Amino acid sequence: MIVYDEKDIVRSYTEAKNKKLQVKILAELNATDPEEIIGVLQRNGVMASDKPKNNDVVVEVKDETKKAIPLAVIEAITIHKKQLEKDKKIMESQINELDRFLKSVVCE
Repeated sequence: MIVYDEKDIVRSYTEAKNKKLQVKILAELNATDPEEIIGVLQRNGVMASDKPKNNDVVVEVKDETKKAIPLAVIEAITIHKKQLEKDKKIMESQINELDRFLKSVVCE
């Protein structure tokens, strides 16, 4: 049974210095278990879910933990990377043109 409004739970959690302890406190104040509070926080985008959604990709990051990343984020990163690679080729071409020009210039 949740007594507090979800906005109040989110606000209380985000303002707390000790988030883990705040989840327990909110659970006690709302006469529920911490998992219910965590569910409220996840629904409101304050706390990431450990479970991947249907269109999420599970990736292993440097610290060897696994995190679910939405497929849309992966696609956006891929598109951005391709654009950067295209921009890099253009810049390298411009640098080469400038180098050729500078080599052809005679300084007096």
